[in-house]
Amino acid sequence: MNTRLTLAYQSESLSKTLDVILAGRITQPEVNTIADTLTMDGRLISPQVDLPSPLEEALKNGEISQYTDRDHVWTSLADWRDVTPVAEELHTTEPATTSLTPQRLVEQAATERWNLVKEQNRLDLPEFDLEKLTTEIVVDPPRQAPANQEPPVLTSYA
Repeated sequence: MNTRLTLAYQSESLSKTLDVILAGRITQPEVNTIADTLTMDGRLISPQVDLPSPLEEALKNGEISQYTDRDHVWTSLADWRDVTPVAEELHTTEPATTSLTPQRLVEQAATERWNLVKEQNRLDLPEFDLEKLTTEIVVDPPRQAPANQEPPVLTSYA
């Protein structure tokens, strides 16, 4: 038994999903740990936890010719977008597409602080134009903001 993750990327210039099959079966405590490490809208910086980036895949496959100032480093875990998924719903009998295990993913996610600048520099992305983004990018937990408080949003790279 393995674990299917659907990685999703959304910007004004690109919408792409990518399925990854991890080697091994994820448990509910591991699903919950991942949920605790994601931004409020279920995002992470996928290469920082050894997952592929749908944005990079789109460039590599010729779906886009270059990165634009509307692109960003965030990847959504589609199953975590609105709720924490049930582990069994992520299980599959399909063969693994990566040697990454759910346990290793959890270890990395639990110790990683999402480093926006490092990833933007690694990809050599153009300067981020926040005015042109169509969605907010939330950068820090808590997973849910109190009802009377707006969630924190990225306002600069400095």
